[in-house]
Amino acid sequence: MEFILRHNPWANPGKLLSLEGSREDEARLVHPQPPPNPETVERDRASVLRELRPFVGRQVTLQAWDPIMVILDDEGPFPIIGQVAELVISDGTRGGQSYFRLQAARSVPTPAGYDLLPSLEREGNTALFPVGSLYSIESDG
Repeated sequence: MEFILRHNPWANPGKLLSLEGSREDEARLVHPQPPPNPETVERDRASVLRELRPFVGRQVTLQAWDPIMVILDDEGPFPIIGQVAELVISDGTRGGQSYFRLQAARSVPTPAGYDLLPSLEREGNTALFPVGSLYSIESDG
């Protein structure tokens, strides 16, 4: 079972990735897109959570998204393997984010890239992987 997010409504719209300061990038900086409709965002977020719910209780491989992957797909974060204990929806204390609570989380190093696991928030012996950072999730079965 695999799920790839083409659009992640949980993602924090971080910095604009600029490739040599192109005119298109400059135009987006000067004329930013209007903010999305909050009702649409909430509906999209709920839809993503419905898609992710079947992964609870399973051993999964998570791939986080990093904008560098647009250019160099092998230099993003290492995949993380763990058992999904639950999906946690923050009450706003963590910025209204949703998380996978992972047990026995470990990174799978690749020849290029970096280890994201040390930067994840910990609660006891679990790691909280933000759904907003998710690019893909995969499990057997």
